Order: sequence, then C-alpha cells, then structure tokens
Amino acid sequence: MTNVNTPGYYSVMAEVKLTHGNGDPWGTNISWMFALADYMWYWCGELLPGYRPSPIKFDMRDISYELQVLMDILDEWEDDDIRQVYKVLSRYNDWLKAAGMDY
Repeated sequence: MTNVNTPGYYSVMAEVKLTHGNGDPWGTNISWMFALADYMWYWCGELLPGYRPSPIKFDMRDISYELQVLMDILDEWEDDDIRQVYKVLSRYNDWLKAAGMDY
C-alpha cells in the first residue's frame, strides 16, 4: 500500500509546490520528475517507470535546480518518499497531457 503520510514525503512535496505556479505547470512538473528519477538512478541504481537516463555523462557541476534542492534536504527523506512523490507527479503529468498542457 502506498503511504504518503511520511514526513519525508511532505518535505519533498513542499519543495515541489514552492516551484509550481510559474505559468508552466508541465515544464515544472517534468523538471521535478527528472530530478527524482535522476537521483534514483545515479545514487540508487533504480530506474523509475517512464525514465531513461541521459546518454551524456552525469556531472555534479551541471545538476538541475530541482536535484540540488533534493540534495540540500537529503537528510529529510527516504528513497520510498522519492518513489511516492514520483508516482504522484506521474499521475499529474498524465492529467496535464490529457488537458493539452504539455508541449
């Protein structure tokens, strides 16, 4: 069963919500999905559904703002929290696509 009632889940979602409302919901959402999936792949070796890692060599000097935020609050969440946030954002992404808000 999915548990979204963890402090770590709420911590990550709070950061996600801070960046929404910029007029580009799909772009913001997909940026967070990439950051979550990048973390799970590069640090845990786990591919999340719908994610393919970049063929370009990963370089910590070029990480996204969203991934930097995740790293800044690393001690506040567990890997399961990342999986759950990714699931929620994936569903939201499907809704945005259905509404024609992707590009």
